[in-house]
Amino acid sequence: MAPVDKRPPLVRGWSGKVVLPNYQLAEEETKALICNISKSGLVQISRELTENEDLSALDLRHHYFLAPEGATLAKGLAQNLGLMSLNLQNNDLGDEGVIYIAQALQQQSPSLLQDLNLCSNSIGDAGCKELGNWLIESGSAKELHLKNNRIGADGAKCIGEGMGKNRSLKVLNISQNDLQDDGAVAIAEGILQGSPLKDLDMGTNSIGNQGANRLGEALSKNGPMQRVILRVNRIREQGWRRFLEGVVHNTKLRELDFSSNILEDNIIDWMIPYVTNTKTLSKFHVNDNFLTDNFGRQILKALERNESLPLVSFNVDQNRFTEFVKGQIDLLIRTNANEIMKKEKEKRKTTKGGRKTTRIPSKS
Repeated sequence: MAPVDKRPPLVRGWSGKVVLPNYQLAEEETKALICNISKSGLVQISRELTENEDLSALDLRHHYFLAPEGATLAKGLAQNLGLMSLNLQNNDLGDEGVIYIAQALQQQSPSLLQDLNLCSNSIGDAGCKELGNWLIESGSAKELHLKNNRIGADGAKCIGEGMGKNRSLKVLNISQNDLQDDGAVAIAEGILQGSPLKDLDMGTNSIGNQGANRLGEALSKNGPMQRVILRVNRIREQGWRRFLEGVVHNTKLRELDFSSNILEDNIIDWMIPYVTNTKTLSKFHVNDNFLTDNFGRQILKALERNESLPLVSFNVDQNRFTEFVKGQIDLLIRTNANEIMKKEKEKRKTTKGGRKTTRIPSKS
């Protein structure tokens, strides 16, 4: 029996309310999610992509595209010379559809696409293999969003290999997949090979101690990484110990998210050196764990010892603190955030007041 197509009925071509017949794509038509696009409409978009160099962003979220639609769009992408942002979030392209898209991007000459969003598309390891090849070839890719797919360790290895040879990617969101330890290690290897990545989200991936160990080693090299999200994983004491031993040498990180893991009081000995000495970390999330007042009192003392404490947000909600200890932590952070804001205002005021204006004499 043939599979039932559960997609909603589509309008003929583009919605007449949005695009008239023979209409040429322009910058203001960058968002198409206000209508469902039929096959003939997508064919027209693909044709326009082969000729239009003015369109810089195309948003095709929530259109129920399957692999055939991916193939149609890919024909235009392969010859496009202007698109820098492509959002295909929440379709159902699958591996086959994503392979069409990734291969088309590799055919572009020159490669211009900077931001590719493929969240929620049922992508597995086969699709990631071709995306990794695109990263290797691309000199323009800056953001790759792969949240909520079906990517396992093998797919992560392909992405990691691509990262290791790519020198432009700054943001990778690969959260809500199934990387596990081997996948996390593969991403860490990409970082160690010189990736310029600044923002990494690997939340909800069943990562354990082994993955955390290797990530800590990667971050110890003090590359450009500024934000690491590891929420909702399975990292325990040994993994956090190795991770924190690595990041204590890092002077670039601005945000860390350890929420919803298995953080307990026994990690305090490795967390104290980091929070006492960090000069850059402004946001730290340890909410929804198993921390008690014992941890809270010691972390308070460590925070107070940091004379240039940069923290403006320290989320400790949903742990086992008494209201008194949690209140002390919250008060310290609020006070610190206000002091930082005050200093920044004074600095801007001083900088503005110190500017000198040079007047150019008029010619008589």
